[in-house]
Amino acid sequence: MENMIGSKIRELRCSRNLTQEQLAQNLNITAQSISKWENGIGMPDISQVVPIAHFFGVSTDYLFGIEENAITDEIKKIIDNATAQDSYYKEYIMLKEALKTYPGDVRLLLELLSCGKCLISDGNVLTQQEKTTVFEETERAGKLILSYTKELPILCETVKWLIKLYCEMGETEKGVLLSEMLPELIGFNKISALALVYESSQEYKKAAECYETNIYLLTRELIHSTLICGNMYAHGKNSKKAIEQYTSVIALSQAFMSNTFGKRKKSLEAYLNKSIEYCNRSIEYLKNK
Repeated sequence: MENMIGSKIRELRCSRNLTQEQLAQNLNITAQSISKWENGIGMPDISQVVPIAHFFGVSTDYLFGIEENAITDEIKKIIDNATAQDSYYKEYIMLKEALKTYPGDVRLLLELLSCGKCLISDGNVLTQQEKTTVFEETERAGKLILSYTKELPILCETVKWLIKLYCEMGETEKGVLLSEMLPELIGFNKISALALVYESSQEYKKAAECYETNIYLLTRELIHSTLICGNMYAHGKNSKKAIEQYTSVIALSQAFMSNTFGKRKKSLEAYLNKSIEYCNRSIEYLKNK
């Protein structure tokens, strides 16, 4: 039993990229205690098992080697109840309370980060002092996720919300530094990898569907980025450059309109038509200024 608990603690600690000292600090115990547990010399006191489980977002059964999904279901229920509230403030309070029970759960931390940013942006709901407090709490949540996450989607989502938070608070330099964590190009992704597998096994239809999905996603991103670029030039009073970008959106949208994307065809066509309509209106407005 001692070896089981110790090995589980080591496994969870390493999966979060935490040193024994960092884990000890979070649990308010000594690093020597953790070292003993992981080496099978001793085991946590019964009063310590629950805080350890809560920190890692797992059940006590998991620490004892019993796999189950109760914690995942409970976290999902908490998040569903929180997001169903009629204000960001109520949601934020619920998430903070939940984190007292599950302080290391990435799902709750990420939800708190996104909710905190929205709460700060939500008009005059908070005083300046309250905004500062929420900012510090949500920034800490984001940094905690980044300190041990190994999953790229979670990393990207956390960085996105942290940057939004910094921009909301006027701390743009932090946003610039944080952006360096992300890859500059999308390149080889999950869909590309799956397509490669299908291609190598000569399942060409499935491979084509994967590549088609990538084209669809990249097309939306290309159109969106070009349109937003036009908006930025328009805000910067550079009508000529803005019109150039809007014109590019129209040309690109029309070029991709004839492409086929299977089940996504109608969705893409609707998006492209809306983009064309928006850009035509924007060009007309800029020319008549």
